Amino acid sequence: MKAITVEPKKLGTVRCEDIPEPDVREGSVLVEAIVAAVCGTDVEIAEGKYGWAPPGKTHLVLGT
Repeated sequence: MKAITVEPKKLGTVRCEDIPEPDVREGSVLVEAIVAAVCGTDVEIAEGKYGWAPPGKTHLVLGT
């Protein structure tokens, strides 16, 4: 699936990437988006001002 990813606190690392679909056995749910928006926090993360990746990961998927 397509996802917007970023390396937190690194300006210029926002990418649209193909990533594996979430595993429902781990409690994830996949939904079909009808409308999407960007919030102020997403902008701050993309600018390298805020955010962190999940434990053991280098990238953060925006909107999760």
